[in-house]
Amino acid sequence: MKEKIVEFLKTKWTKPTCACTNINCKVSDKPYYLSAVKGSTIIPVFLVTCTNCAHVAFISPIAMGISPEELELEIK
Repeated sequence: MKEKIVEFLKTKWTKPTCACTNINCKVSDKPYYLSAVKGSTIIPVFLVTCTNCAHVAFISPIAMGISPEELELEIK
């Protein structure tokens, strides 16, 4: 799964995405699940962290075309 996200980012993030202009980032190994308030919709995200300034961006695997079933397999 992580490899798929890294390949996606290589094609979409062609310029530095951080204020520090660093182009090197780390992608989380597993998805995180965000919820705005208790009982609301839970959104899966992968974290992309700048290796220079520690800025964090959330990447949506659903928007990338990764199915919820694929995410569930990743967690197990």
